[in-house]
Amino acid sequence: MVCLNRGDWKAIESKSVLWLGNLEEPQIIRVESSILSLATNHKKQLKFNIMRKEVREFIEKLERVNFTSVKDRDTLVSRDGFELSYSTKLGGLYGPKDNCGFEGLPVQLLFRVTKDGEYIQSWGCMELEDTTELAKWFVLKKNELLSTQREIERKKESVSQLIWKNI
Repeated sequence: MVCLNRGDWKAIESKSVLWLGNLEEPQIIRVESSILSLATNHKKQLKFNIMRKEVREFIEKLERVNFTSVKDRDTLVSRDGFELSYSTKLGGLYGPKDNCGFEGLPVQLLFRVTKDGEYIQSWGCMELEDTTELAKWFVLKKNELLSTQREIERKKESVSQLIWKNI
C-alpha cells in the first residue's frame, strides 16, 4: 500500500486502484498493477507556493526602496545609494549530447542589489512564474522611472527655452 496526501498524484495508470476517502482528504491508495507515473504534484505545489511567497517578499522589499532613476538602461537607482541591476545566466544541460535537456530554466534572470557600490543580495528565480513576476515588476518600474525622467527633461527644456527667449 502507498499512502498519498491530496494532490500527490498526477497520473496513475493501472488495472486496479483502490482508494479510501475523497480527493479533498488524505487517501490510502493500493495499486495492484503497473504504475506508469506517480508525480509529486503536492510537493511541487508546496515548493511553488514557497517560491512565490519569497519572490513576493523580495518585490515588497524592493517597493520600499525609493528608486528615482535608471542608469545604463538596466539599473534602477535610488537617492539612498541602492541599485538594482540584472544579468542573465544560461542553464546547465544534462543527458547525452544528442538528447540533452536543461536542468531548470534555459535562461535565468539574476537580480543584484547593491548599496553605495557594495553587494547586498542576489536573486535568481528557479521557476518561470517567479521569473515572470519579478521581470514584470522590474520592467514596469523601469518604464515608470524613464517616463518620469523624460517629463523632468521636457520641463527643464521648457524652462531653459523660456529663459533664453527672455534674454
